[in-house]
Amino acid sequence: MGVRLAKWQRNAVFEAVRQAGLRPEDFHWGSDDGDDRLTHVASHGYFVFGGTAAHYLVRYAASDAPVADVTMYSGQG
Repeated sequence: MGVRLAKWQRNAVFEAVRQAGLRPEDFHWGSDDGDDRLTHVASHGYFVFGGTAAHYLVRYAASDAPVADVTMYSGQG
């Protein structure tokens, strides 16, 4: 199983949602193959946060755009 977001990290995501002018109550937290998934209920756009301790992954899809992956490395390992 991959790395899951801590509560403070999920709260930081919701704060970013608020700062973008969106309403956190319009989103739903769920799971996607053991990773955390935040879905905008009305549009079905989503972010998936996961990976491993040294290899983090964020996947997102919005509108008709193709799914995009962003990979970050911790610099350790």
